[in-house]
Amino acid sequence: MNAWFAAGATAVVMSERGRSLLRRGLVYGLASAMNAGETFTSAATGVAHGAESVASSAGDLAGDLVGEAKQTRRGEEGTNSGSGSHAERSAPKKSKAAGASA
Repeated sequence: MNAWFAAGATAVVMSERGRSLLRRGLVYGLASAMNAGETFTSAATGVAHGAESVASSAGDLAGDLVGEAKQTRRGEEGTNSGSGSHAERSAPKKSKAAGASA
């Protein structure tokens, strides 16, 4: 079988038509490999940009949540610092004498 393969390869290499076919196949094969490489690079770049965008969005969301939590905590500390609610502390007290005269 090796003798048949060697004889066939020699015939292809020696004939003009065979060499032309091999050159054409080599050119098309190389062009396809280059195209596949460009496609792979483009896809990898797209994935990298997408991952960067997701990471940035997640970081922004986390920062916003932390900011809201801090703001909420500050608001709760301000209203819980004294006894009673803000409305109870600022409402004027009624005197018993004013209620009796009416």
